[in-house]
Amino acid sequence: MRIEEFRPALEKAASRIGMGVRFSPGATGEALDACERRLGVTFPANVRRFYAAHDGVWVEAPSLIIRPLEELVLAPGGRLSFADFDFQHTLAFAVDAVNEAGEWDIVNAKTGFKVTLTMASFWSNKVFAWVMRQRPIWAEEHPTQVFLGQQDVPEIGSSITDPVEKAFFDMAMAAAVLRWTNGDAPVAGFDLTFFARVVKDLASRKEEVLRVLNGEEPDWL
Repeated sequence: MRIEEFRPALEKAASRIGMGVRFSPGATGEALDACERRLGVTFPANVRRFYAAHDGVWVEAPSLIIRPLEELVLAPGGRLSFADFDFQHTLAFAVDAVNEAGEWDIVNAKTGFKVTLTMASFWSNKVFAWVMRQRPIWAEEHPTQVFLGQQDVPEIGSSITDPVEKAFFDMAMAAAVLRWTNGDAPVAGFDLTFFARVVKDLASRKEEVLRVLNGEEPDWL
């Protein structure tokens, strides 16, 4: 996602879920230069690009604050804190080294957990993982956090009345969870609710599935 697309995407997400969001105007080149001198650092290009577009972002429920330049403070150990999640989890730039992407690692300011390598990944991926899914991006995700919406699956399954469709649904969901518990989990953030709805829809097309198994072309292609 280009920085020009960040604000429209976040505002669209905010309107969908009734979330408050506020952006400060971008910092001038002079303000960025002054901040670099104050901190004794040189911002990577994507960090400058972000702050030139938005000198601070505030999201309500779930809380996220991307601090404006004037609030950036370099802590001992070379960590420059810049974002606060849920009022208690702070992310920082590890400014003591440039990584393989030519940027500063973004880390948990307290634990050192590496969140991402680039600022572009932060604004295009990590922000939305938190805002839309409340994924705890500041820490390693454990298997119990991999499947989103798992609590909604029984309700989806209970709405299926056809016994063949129900059997199809139960087998597919059991297979997904079995692979998960055997350590072959999908990528972090896999949405089990979405998967369940897809399975339910496929189960409702059981006649088409049988025709496909017999070599016919499916109607949805």
